[in-house]
Amino acid sequence: MARSKRPIVDDAITPATQRLNVQIESTAYERLVIHCLKSKKAPGEMVTELINANLRQWRLQANDTVRVGGKHRLDSDAQANDTAAA
Repeated sequence: MARSKRPIVDDAITPATQRLNVQIESTAYERLVIHCLKSKKAPGEMVTELINANLRQWRLQANDTVRVGGKHRLDSDAQANDTAAA
């Protein structure tokens, strides 16, 4: 008699992750490994915490029609069409 499969319960929701391959100085790597061992964390978790604590969040423009013009000014196709029609 075949057993029915039990549904798998995923109690812990894991965030989406991406792989990162970086080159760092050997002394920085040693410091990372020591901190990971002392705090009982994986290197990826430690790097994620450092990024979240120390790096600024940038907002990206979602509109694909917006281009960066000269002098870091934003121009959109709609604005260019409006001025050309006038």
